[in-house]
Amino acid sequence: MRTPWYQRAFQSEYFSLYAHRTQAEADAQVSGLLQSGLLPRESPLLDLCCGAGRHLSAFRSAGLRAWGLDLSSELLRGQHGVVRGDMRVLPFVGARFAAVTSLFTSFGYFESESENVQVLFEIRRVLRDGGVLLLDHVNPKPTIAALVPESREERGGALITSRRRHDERGRRIVKEIEYAKDGLVENWHESVRIYEPDELDALLAMAGLFVERRCADFMGAEFTPACPRQLVRAVKH
Repeated sequence: MRTPWYQRAFQSEYFSLYAHRTQAEADAQVSGLLQSGLLPRESPLLDLCCGAGRHLSAFRSAGLRAWGLDLSSELLRGQHGVVRGDMRVLPFVGARFAAVTSLFTSFGYFESESENVQVLFEIRRVLRDGGVLLLDHVNPKPTIAALVPESREERGGALITSRRRHDERGRRIVKEIEYAKDGLVENWHESVRIYEPDELDALLAMAGLFVERRCADFMGAEFTPACPRQLVRAVKH
């Protein structure tokens, strides 16, 4: 059986590949979420696909009791208050959390649409009544229009070549990565299903999560069709 892309992509090389994603950036983003009112100052909070814990640390510094979940044992190493698990089957009791965050395009990983929808049903299950989901996702049309077919850069002593394409049939953004370091070359890819705002709203509603607000960024800026990202606040009723 073929190994799913997300099991290979989030290994030790991730730290070099996304070295530009800093703790200072995460701190500023969480501050923006709280100041804009997008994120309630209520606990506990679950940071879904928390990765190496940048936002998790920022949530805690802001005074929230936050837990993290990720599938990658490599990225979770050394962290506390985290659980290794699959977002399709969350290892938490129902109505456990006041808020769930899904940041940095962590939704749409699975090839089967039913599996992506299952993630939303699981989020609803672990949210309290009135609980908030913050879902950070790309806005497809501007993202596709600005897609850079190929880039090459050095990070962490590695030469990283990234090739990007829009899989129109699968409605996915695919990034193929070549990672060269110390004479060794590794190759893998990332593949994320992208959703138009109305598609995302419909899926969320199907799962019992209703969109209250859509913003352009973590500071709550007004969303327009030209915005490259969409940050959605949905509530469990």
